Amino acid sequence: MRVLIIGDDVGGRRAIEDAVRGVSPDADVISMDDSSEVLRVNGYDKSKRVQIKTFGEFAVFADGKPVDFRYSKSLELFALIVDRRGKKVDNGMIRRMLWQESDREADHSSYISTLKKEIVQTFSARGITDIFLQEDRSISLVIDRVECDYYDYVEDKIGNMKYNGIYMEQYSWAESTAGLLYSISEYRKKISH
Repeated sequence: MRVLIIGDDVGGRRAIEDAVRGVSPDADVISMDDSSEVLRVNGYDKSKRVQIKTFGEFAVFADGKPVDFRYSKSLELFALIVDRRGKKVDNGMIRRMLWQESDREADHSSYISTLKKEIVQTFSARGITDIFLQEDRSISLVIDRVECDYYDYVEDKIGNMKYNGIYMEQYSWAESTAGLLYSISEYRKKISH
């Protein structure tokens, strides 16, 4: 078992480390005080100010620090924008993907506009203003201006070792992309033998 502990409190990290070793003495425990070190260890390109982790649970970093959104739906919308790999995401798609069937008929237009605005402003507050394209009621990501494990994997810039078989596990709408990634993984395994 491998456990990664990140935090500024050295004493807190040591207490967690001791607790893990008490339960699993053979655990490989890695303790770091900075999330930017996690990005470096995992091979992210620091020249790109936004790093996106899609394998496992979705996470976003700007300049090595976690990006927090005010609304959980903002994070989910950003994940959907990332999933589309630079293609436009319009309000209709957002409504279909982010809300359950029973709630899709409601008019979420103003809330969707609020979510898109929050996403753009969250990055703008960090001086990152060049990663989105917006027109009419759609938004897309400029994919060559971000570092993303999913994009690098599809373009075969990283090997199968970076793909753990899990893609944005917290979002059910991501299952089709997870299936695509699994197919790519199986194909690459087959041709490498």
